[in-house]
Amino acid sequence: MKSCCAILILLAAASASAAPRPFEIRDLATLDRLSDQVLSPDGRHAAIQIRETDFDANRGVNAIWSVTTDGRARRAG
Repeated sequence: MKSCCAILILLAAASASAAPRPFEIRDLATLDRLSDQVLSPDGRHAAIQIRETDFDANRGVNAIWSVTTDGRARRAG
């Protein structure tokens, strides 16, 4: 019983120290952006353009991802 209480106390302390912070402008600017989704003729794959932002370098990186429509596999192109 003592070990169970100790684990609960440790978990409570860890969650208190990892309190969420407010959403900031930097968070909005660094969200990945999805655009130009194209479905394959057979409907099994989709190509999606993804833009990731490097806030500190003040630049974005574009990539095209191929994903299966069932959500099981994806790869960067």
